[in-house]
Amino acid sequence: MRPFRSELRTLRSTAIWGLALAFAWPAAAGADAWLTTAGDAGLGTVGEAVASTLSAGLELRARELSLAVFGRVRLVIDESRDEPGGVRRRDYDEVADYVHLLRTLRYERRIEGVEARLLAGELVGVTLGHGTLLREYSNVADPDHLHTGVRVQFEGERVELDALIDNVLAPAVLAGRVAWRPWSAAPALAVGASVAFDPRAPRRALVAPGGARLYDAAYHPRVETALLPLTGVDISYALGDGGLVRVVPYVDGNTSWRGLGGHFGAQAQLALGASGVLLHALGEYCLAGGGYGPTLIDTFYDVTRYQSGLAFGAASQATAAQRATVLEALAAEAYAGGGFTLQGGVEAGEHLTVQVGYREHPGPDRRRLWARVITNPLPPLTVGALVLLRGLGPGEGPVARAGVAVLAEARYQLGRYWYALGQYTRTWAVDAASGLFIPLQGFNLALGTQWAS
Repeated sequence: MRPFRSELRTLRSTAIWGLALAFAWPAAAGADAWLTTAGDAGLGTVGEAVASTLSAGLELRARELSLAVFGRVRLVIDESRDEPGGVRRRDYDEVADYVHLLRTLRYERRIEGVEARLLAGELVGVTLGHGTLLREYSNVADPDHLHTGVRVQFEGERVELDALIDNVLAPAVLAGRVAWRPWSAAPALAVGASVAFDPRAPRRALVAPGGARLYDAAYHPRVETALLPLTGVDISYALGDGGLVRVVPYVDGNTSWRGLGGHFGAQAQLALGASGVLLHALGEYCLAGGGYGPTLIDTFYDVTRYQSGLAFGAASQATAAQRATVLEALAAEAYAGGGFTLQGGVEAGEHLTVQVGYREHPGPDRRRLWARVITNPLPPLTVGALVLLRGLGPGEGPVARAGVAVLAEARYQLGRYWYALGQYTRTWAVDAASGLFIPLQGFNLALGTQWAS
């Protein structure tokens, strides 16, 4: 097994890696182990309720195949308005919660020069192509509705295929991409085509006579649905030797079949010699017409598909634009206009990964700032944090502070068999009173043990 810090490194590209870690099993200390079992017990809060958390899981590895199964029970000690005592009901109130006990099934194999990969379970930090249709998507972004998905990838010398489904029980995101290097004499040139669609995108929220939104017994908002199709073509050309310096300019042309959009950008990478330090950057300009929204399927799409604007502190303070579904925002041409995305980062081996980004574009929560840090300052200590701010600046309303997400974890290895764990999360979940998404925060302090064969 890989050490825990290596598990963190594999998740560095995702905007909600902290959620994956919060639900993950500890990795083994031995590099040659094929079986790892672990469990921990902790105390903390979930929203307004005090809760104790019991977790246990195992991971098996055998050559090309790996399997991870994990279970968690949160016991509410101090009741709140939404959480009665006993097992937290939202954690196991639908079939998908039980299917999600399978966290990862991974199979990788090389067949006649083609790399083939199959992943089932949690899909974390998935980006297709340049990310203009689907970027950093996760099917575990909504803490009360964790899904089990499937992703299949094939990578050959000239052709690459990538396809995914977010939820095998009730799909909300189906996406695929093919990339082709048409000329062997110009391997740096690539063309691609992508598709991503939501077969049951919320079109309009259903409300009670008093105006409050309705939701079902599993806390899914009740809505009318419609198809949201997204398609695009792109072209890119890689400059540099692929070693110390690499720059890849690209152009993407996309449509939502309600409007058109163009993305013009470049990705860059610089390796600082033998130091092991890697610098990377991205810059992109997007021009969107009426009815098209840039990168609609992002990290929190499982939430924003129901409610495109998250910057409010109480349901009564939410504006009509913030309450709107993604389809309603597209119909209102809320995303029309120009915008840009800037992102930069540094990686220093196993010890430090930093990424900072800023996006501004017309639409709900038009200004977004995010930062991710993963560091291993001491051999037994690993710390990671993500901070995401949405709805920044003037014109976003008096309660923009509620557009903040924080996901953080610290782990300290106490010898070979024991570890201490601290976690803090602030995301969004359905409010039982209004049916709107409001901030949900919690923390957990735990002590755990692990064993590896």
